[in-house]
Amino acid sequence: VNIESQVANESGDQQSITLSVAIIDDAGNVRAQFQSEASDLVNGQKEIFTASGKLSDANFWSDETPYLYDVVCSLIVNDKVVDVQKVKTGFRKVEFKGGAGTGGVYINDKFVWLTGYAQRSSDDWAGLGEAYPDWMHDFNAHLIRSTHANYIRWMHISPQAVDVRACDKVGIFQACPAGDKEKDVTGRQWEQRKEVMRDSIIYYRNHPSIVFWEAGNNSVTPQHLQEMVDLRMELDLNGGRATGCRTLNDVGATPIAEYFG
Repeated sequence: VNIESQVANESGDQQSITLSVAIIDDAGNVRAQFQSEASDLVNGQKEIFTASGKLSDANFWSDETPYLYDVVCSLIVNDKVVDVQKVKTGFRKVEFKGGAGTGGVYINDKFVWLTGYAQRSSDDWAGLGEAYPDWMHDFNAHLIRSTHANYIRWMHISPQAVDVRACDKVGIFQACPAGDKEKDVTGRQWEQRKEVMRDSIIYYRNHPSIVFWEAGNNSVTPQHLQEMVDLRMELDLNGGRATGCRTLNDVGATPIAEYFG
């Protein structure tokens, strides 16, 4: 397990800092512990701390077994914990294979048929709109699974965090869009879409249920698609995900797209 955490020294003085990591299973047991090398930061300095360790006998996340762990990251200064961040995540292997009769999405070396819904990201209920509690979002996710569905393509903006968490818990794969105007756009509007995709990747890249980043509802230019793929390569290189579009009308984008449809 490889951990990265951006650390900023705002203490007012130079500090020697260590990033300590604990991985906790769904029964509350600590399954792994490891830490980074100590690093000295002056006041105002930022640095990416890294720590790696082995998790033995791991339970892998899938739509059939949506197993989640808590990864607790603590900053240690002078043998005292000064900050803690807990991330709930799962571990899975994803492969996208081509070939008639043999291609598809493979999760943990097993072919998975994705079937489900295209759902508005507002995810509202009649009479309530979006004003409903977290447990109802979980209920929503269970309703989806009860129809033998395991996939949601959100329309046409990034999903709500509560729905992403719900999909993690029950085993629903997700496509996360970057925003859309039913067409490609230029200038500031395109820059805004890229900013939304950038922020969404950073915010949601620890969620195992997300397997697609969607650059647009409708076709975008090869250059725009390449910019979105480059974002994934920069910010989510090892997340086991693909970047593409719902539709592609420009043949020049075909070799760039990691998926479409």
